[in-house]
Amino acid sequence: MSQIEEIRRFLAEYRDALSACDTARICRFYIEPFQISSPDFLVNFPSLRQAARHMDALFEKYRSDGFGKAVIKTLAIREYESGHAIADLTWKLETAAGDEIISFDTTYIVRKYQGCWKIVFVMDHNANERFKTIAQPSS
Repeated sequence: MSQIEEIRRFLAEYRDALSACDTARICRFYIEPFQISSPDFLVNFPSLRQAARHMDALFEKYRSDGFGKAVIKTLAIREYESGHAIADLTWKLETAAGDEIISFDTTYIVRKYQGCWKIVFVMDHNANERFKTIAQPSS
């Protein structure tokens, strides 16, 4: 299996863990420590325990918006040195009925570590702004 195929499979498994809101399983996809950056903030997670608390709060927000599952709308993977890659994704969050709640763009830096792919860094391009938009009452 090529690195690209391995990363696609890795991200499909990650998507499934996100859809299940399974924080313990999701944390296994990350290397310790890692960072998340967005236009509004930069968060350093020195431990996966700290990351799990952040993710639990995020899932609470998603569920309050009717979250049912995560879908990878688009995926582009760029390989660098052996064992490193950048994955650009457009996520779509859907209700259980399949209606779109929101879509947003994210970049992941992934690295093969001890034989497994791990997320090292996450860059959120526009999710915060999009969530602000859907949280506002309609006119």
